[in-house]
Order: sequence, then structure tokens, then C-alpha cells
Amino acid sequence: MLKSENPYNHLSDFERFCSLFVESNMAQETLMWKLFPYHLIGKAEQWYTYNVGSVNDSWGELRDNFCLTFILVS
Repeated sequence: MLKSENPYNHLSDFERFCSLFVESNMAQETLMWKLFPYHLIGKAEQWYTYNVGSVNDSWGELRDNFCLTFILVS
């Protein structure tokens, strides 16, 4: 994510990107967990590394925390 990007737009684009892929034995949320770190750069990547363990494997919680953190920065 670039500093100038809106975190809500970034996540919306990311979730739309993930919806293009369907893996028969994998939940969509699992796919998002696997791909999300590769969509981050800089401070967002550092944020993910330090916070991923604190969201109890909840994609919704990760998404909400990400937006709350980076909406304040942008």
C-alpha cells in the first residue's frame, strides 16, 4: 500500500482481486490471508508483520485494524 492510498480502497481492490480466484478446497478468506502480505509495502508490510498474530485468525478483524491504522496516516 502506498502512503497516498486510501486503506478502504486498497482493501476493496484487494478483495476484488482475490474474488477472481477460486480454489475448490480453500475458503476465500484463507486465500486472502495467504495473498494479503504480498500486496503490502513499507509501513503497511511492517504493520502486518507485527499485528498479524493479534487478530485471532479473523479476516474481518485484520481488515478493520488495517483500515483504522492507515486511515489516520493518510
